[in-house]
Amino acid sequence: MNKSTLETYYQECMKEWEAEAAAQQTTVPAFFLKYSCEILDSMGYGLADFQPGYHIVSTHAGNEYTVIDGYCYDESENMLTLVLCDFCYNDTLSRLTKTDYETQVKRIEKFYHDARAGKYHNIDPSREVYPLIQLIEKGVSNTPSFDEKKGVINLHIITNKRSQLTPLDEKVLPSGCKLIYRISDFETISEAKPQPLVIEFTQYKNEDYQ
Repeated sequence: MNKSTLETYYQECMKEWEAEAAAQQTTVPAFFLKYSCEILDSMGYGLADFQPGYHIVSTHAGNEYTVIDGYCYDESENMLTLVLCDFCYNDTLSRLTKTDYETQVKRIEKFYHDARAGKYHNIDPSREVYPLIQLIEKGVSNTPSFDEKKGVINLHIITNKRSQLTPLDEKVLPSGCKLIYRISDFETISEAKPQPLVIEFTQYKNEDYQ
């Protein structure tokens, strides 16, 4: 899509997401994330089993930010996907900046390493993120656990902004675990969305049907 068409489509989608979120009695970002995961899963991103698990961090200045919105875990492949939804309420299509992207990645990475080190050990079990922390934390018994030595972690940013950024290069942790970085922006999601088939019959001559 060209920039003008993409902008118009973005505005249409925002109205659609707002209406669907209201009908389902959920927030617009939560609906967008669920909707996006379904579309991206059809592209082979392995998000069919997405589980909500948001975690918010408070700063000393009294501000808050989300470090993670959910996850997927494929036990057979020992693959963990950590998802952060960067949702913008702007009426016009915004751009994902390099600074914002790198900050988001650092926050997810810190969350993972802190959880691995047991820094969330005392988190309330009623929290949505609790099963993920149990999955990550080293040495937790009687629960499925992520084997970092043989595993793969996908750090996936899903956003309704437009991104022209290249994801960070994958890297290998000292344990041998591979980190893979992904960005799915509005353009990627919109292009993957199934479109209705439209046939313009006026382009055919009458004799084509004889």
